[in-house]
Amino acid sequence: MRNYRIVRIAGVHYPEAVDMFYRHHPEARTLPYEETQRRFFQMKAIYSDGFSRSMKSLGNEAFELIYDFMDLQKKWADERSVRYREQSWQHDILLAQIAFYRPDILYFQDIRSLPFSIRRNLKAQFPFVKRLVVHKGFPGGEGEYAGVDLLLYAIPSLRESFKKEGVPIRLMYHA
Repeated sequence: MRNYRIVRIAGVHYPEAVDMFYRHHPEARTLPYEETQRRFFQMKAIYSDGFSRSMKSLGNEAFELIYDFMDLQKKWADERSVRYREQSWQHDILLAQIAFYRPDILYFQDIRSLPFSIRRNLKAQFPFVKRLVVHKGFPGGEGEYAGVDLLLYAIPSLRESFKKEGVPIRLMYHA
């Protein structure tokens, strides 16, 4: 098996988790991106970095991006002199990160991280991306899977509705 480079895109979804992080780690506001992210993952408030640790143990290069953690994302961009617009910082920075990390596989733990209008053209925009994988733990997003190479669904009852999307599907529970 050839090893690959994979980027997982997930979200915090809960501003309270970020607030709690800064209450326990006020120094994180001045730390570099990697150290801030490491400390945030240690808190295990969200999915954490179990995915990338597992991928790395298999010999792959793996990176975690938390698209909706504004301070962290802007810190990444500022450290690399990446320009972004205030009104679209999430998309601008996330696209810059994809260009920077050059993954073979983009794994969307959260399909809402990029609108369908952007997501459907990712492989054309970034030819180094060979596979788009999406994980869905709940219904929704019908018709938004063009360009997706694999749709992982978390609940067996979703099988039939996702089967209609015309992309390969596999059951993968959240845990």
